[in-house]
Amino acid sequence: PEFNGVRSGKLPYAIPSTQALERAGKMTVQDAQGKSHTFKSIIEGTGSHDKHLILFIRHFFCYSCQEFLRHLDAHIPSSIIPASTKISIIGCGSPSVIPNYLRATGTPYTLYADPSKQLYAALGMGRTLDLGSRRPDYLAQQRLWRAVVGSVVQGITWRGGRAAAQGGDFWQVGGEWYFERKGEWRLSWCRRMQNTRDHAEVGELREVLGL
Repeated sequence: PEFNGVRSGKLPYAIPSTQALERAGKMTVQDAQGKSHTFKSIIEGTGSHDKHLILFIRHFFCYSCQEFLRHLDAHIPSSIIPASTKISIIGCGSPSVIPNYLRATGTPYTLYADPSKQLYAALGMGRTLDLGSRRPDYLAQQRLWRAVVGSVVQGITWRGGRAAAQGGDFWQVGGEWYFERKGEWRLSWCRRMQNTRDHAEVGELREVLGL
């Protein structure tokens, strides 16, 4: 499939092959300190959880993604998520921007960076600047001018302006990936964004998480 003239690689809900997931598992992301971790190690973690929802966002200045995370925390607060369930976030900018992003969004979840975007590509997440025809519920109160101004201000002020070129690829879109441990870890559900405002709605995520 293609959208906005850019091949997305996969249909929104298509589960990648076992071989593709194994390749993706060997790819690395970075934490806020710049330390590398394989995607497989992120999924499995070190805790007792057996479910892991991983949210792939766009560039770190995407105000729509920031609003998505705020909306998620307001409607699915970490306090109601079972101890057996973990949520993590991956963005496509520099790991040096992670502390600013966490402060701006207030998200309680661990954030990693994939500036190479190799993991996005391996999982079939596409590239587009299309806004889409439908405004999602998590952006019901957002105005486009506010999003643009907010992104510009963050680019100017974060890290003394040094973050402006470190936010990530504006064309890259993300998605949501849900893994469960049933003997071994496996991908149970995924959803790829088809435009820049196409994160999964809260209702769908609640259903996936069994809340």
